[in-house]
Amino acid sequence: MECIMENELLQDQDECPINTLMDIISAKWTVEIMRELALQPTRTRKFLLHIPGLSMKTLCRRLQILESAQLINRHEYPGKSLKVEYSLTDHGRQLCTIFEQVKQLESIIAGRECSSCHCSIEKSCMESPATFNCMHRREKKAKLTIMPAESSEADSAAQLMI
Repeated sequence: MECIMENELLQDQDECPINTLMDIISAKWTVEIMRELALQPTRTRKFLLHIPGLSMKTLCRRLQILESAQLINRHEYPGKSLKVEYSLTDHGRQLCTIFEQVKQLESIIAGRECSSCHCSIEKSCMESPATFNCMHRREKKAKLTIMPAESSEADSAAQLMI
């Protein structure tokens, strides 16, 4: 239902264009998806590896909406198994530039010089991924290890190993 409502917003010519775009980009996970695409074209399951908490169902909805808004491209590769890769369109790259400006404005409003978050949306990070440092991105898939029951009380809790 959410997907249908958001697609209807894209088709409503009487709607304010600012409100229409804000509804799309303010939806949960949209900025995180755009961050991943700012780094490089990305396959569907790679989003799930790098964005903690994102479900496949929500990801598919967001990708469909971003594609219908012409912010991302979907490319299917022929072959035995379906391989789909997403990338930013020119409009998507332009939106990332606006995200960078919003980030700079927030720093000015908050009265600090620079944020410790170096998002992939920033031009410098797009040119040199080595400078990319975003606290909202997971680098590696976490593994959950459960200690045996006969261990001491302190060791019996589940430990997250990254």
